[in-house]
Amino acid sequence: MFPLLRWMQQHRICRGEVIWLEDMPGPPQSQRFDHLAFVPADISPNPGLVRKRARFMKVEYPAASYPYAFRQPPISGNRINGLGEERPRRPDHVFFGDSYRRAWGKLDWYFQVMEPTAIHRLIVRMFWQDRARVGPVAPSVTTLGTPAEASAHIKALANQSGAGLVGITRLRPEFCYHDSNPDFAYAIAIGVPMDREEMLHTPSERSNQQIMRTYLEVNRVAIRLAHAIGAWALRPRRPPIWRRVPARRFCMCPSRSRLGWASWASTAR
Repeated sequence: MFPLLRWMQQHRICRGEVIWLEDMPGPPQSQRFDHLAFVPADISPNPGLVRKRARFMKVEYPAASYPYAFRQPPISGNRINGLGEERPRRPDHVFFGDSYRRAWGKLDWYFQVMEPTAIHRLIVRMFWQDRARVGPVAPSVTTLGTPAEASAHIKALANQSGAGLVGITRLRPEFCYHDSNPDFAYAIAIGVPMDREEMLHTPSERSNQQIMRTYLEVNRVAIRLAHAIGAWALRPRRPPIWRRVPARRFCMCPSRSRLGWASWASTAR
């Protein structure tokens, strides 16, 4: 289905037509924000500082023009998540969320449709991995010593499984979307280094594949760690991709010296 939809949209782009996102096939948007004053999003390109060529990246800057547009832009993502508000509140899904029915679902759907087949194959592999995300729990609890010793043991196991960075913290409500209340006391964040050479080709299909391959590796490490914790009867679960902790907490950071760590949150009692 995706190759056909991509071909249809690409054919229209080649003819110089505008892709009106409201006309994209897919589920209708049903997310509402009646409690917020409507502020339309501004998705017009912002070219910023004009340079003749990239300083470090190996891909030239893409043109600041989009083949798609909204007839009626949705509510601004900044408005959704409280830009200018003085009181803190938990975040809401805006983009790359868990449903194409959200306010920005049409643009999210467009990006998914236009991904090359190689990326879709990697996404399918990730869903195949997820079949094992919830493993058995031992009938008796294993004592791992003091909290510090248990933490060191879990981090060592994650490192042995391929993690480059591991962190453990109490899972606080503000870490999660407002409609997500996981019944876990702690979160384990796993970071895996990304290939610098591949990421120097951002934005491109080449770098996108590197990102997805790293997600697969993080997923593999998290599932293996979850199964090990389950063997200690601590009832872990690696949350699925659409329920992970908000990206503002654990995310890929291309600005880092190694051009990024892909991180995933794994939670356990």
